Amino acid sequence: MKNSMRTALLGAALLTAGTVAVALLISESPGAEPARDAQPVLAVQVTTPRSQLWSDDVAATGRLVAWEEAVIGAELGELRLVDIKVDVGDRVRKGQLLAEFDRASVQAELNERIALLAEAQALQAEADENAARGESLRNTGALSHQVITQYLTRARAAQAQVESAQARVDSYRLRLRQTRVVAPDDGVISARMATLGSVGTAGAELFRLIRKNRIEWHAEIAAGELRHIAVGQAARISLPDGSQIDGVVRQIAPMLAADLTATAYVQLPDQQPTPARIGMYLHGVIVSGASPALTVPASSIVVRDGREFAFVVAADKTVVQMPVKTGRRRGTEVDVLAGLPAGQAIVRSGGGFLHDGDVVRVAAAEGGSAQATSP
Repeated sequence: MKNSMRTALLGAALLTAGTVAVALLISESPGAEPARDAQPVLAVQVTTPRSQLWSDDVAATGRLVAWEEAVIGAELGELRLVDIKVDVGDRVRKGQLLAEFDRASVQAELNERIALLAEAQALQAEADENAARGESLRNTGALSHQVITQYLTRARAAQAQVESAQARVDSYRLRLRQTRVVAPDDGVISARMATLGSVGTAGAELFRLIRKNRIEWHAEIAAGELRHIAVGQAARISLPDGSQIDGVVRQIAPMLAADLTATAYVQLPDQQPTPARIGMYLHGVIVSGASPALTVPASSIVVRDGREFAFVVAADKTVVQMPVKTGRRRGTEVDVLAGLPAGQAIVRSGGGFLHDGDVVRVAAAEGGSAQATSP
C-alpha cells in the first residue's frame, strides 16, 4: 500500500514538471503566441491640459485704517474749556474753530504787557533825545566825553527794553490765539476727548481728525504674490453689505511681516455716505492684468513625498508618473507651470491609487465619450 502511494505521488510530480517544461519551451519558441495582456488596475477618465488666459488678480485680506489721523491737543494749560463746536463725525475745514478756552486771564496779561511796552517806548524816546543832544555837543566842550557816552549807553539799553517788551506782547498775543483750537487740515472728527468746563494741561488730547477723510485698505499679500503687485494697480474690496469699493495701490511695504506677508496700502476714494468703516476686516483683490495658463483639474495632481505628480496615459493604456510644478489656482483648476505639454492625456482623478507602469481602463466621461475631455 505504502509503495503504491509513493509511486502515485512521484508520477504526479513528474507530470507537473513536464507540463511546466513544455510551457516554457512553447513560450520561448519563435512561433509561440504572446502572453495574455495585463489586467487594468483601475477605470479612469482622462483629460488634457488646456491653454487659457487667466487674470492675475491677487486675493488679499486686511483692515480699513485712516490714511493719517491727526491728534489735536491743547496748547495752553490751566485754562477752562468754555466752548466746544464739533462732535464725532463732523466734517471740518482747515482753520475751522473746534473749541475755545477761557481767554480772560490771557487777555489781561496781554493788556499788561502792552502797557509795559508803551512805558519802555517812552523811556526809549527820552534816552534817544538825550543821546542825540549829547552827540550834537560832543565837539563844543559843553558836555564831557563820559556824560555823552552814558547818554548813548542809556539809549541802547532803552532800545533793548523796548524789544524785550515787544517780544512779551507777541508771546501773549500768541497765547491768546492758542485759546482757540482750530482744525489743522480738512477732514472728519474721529474722536472727541474734550469736556466742557474742564481745566486741562498743555498737550492734553482734545480731538482726533482723519485727514482729508481718506481711508486706506492695508491688504496683506503673500510673499509669493508680490511679483504681481505694483503701485498704481486697481483694487476691489468687498463690503459686508455686498457692495464693492474700488481703490488704487498707493504703496507697498518694503519689509515682510513676521508671518511672511507684505502690506499693500490701497487708497480708497472719499465716498459719502459709505458703509466702509475704519477697523473693518475685509476681503478683496488687486487687479494685476492677465497671463497665459496651462490648466488641469486640481484632482489630477497627486502629491507624494512633498512633490507633485500627474499620471500620463500612454497609447497602450499604461500610466507614467510625471513630476510637475503648479502655480495659481482658480476654483477646481490649477495652472501647471512645468512638466506637462499641451494636449497630453492625463488621468483626471484617482491618481492616488496608481503607480508608475500600471495599466488602466479609460472609462467614458460625462456624455458617453471615452476621449480626452477638458475640465
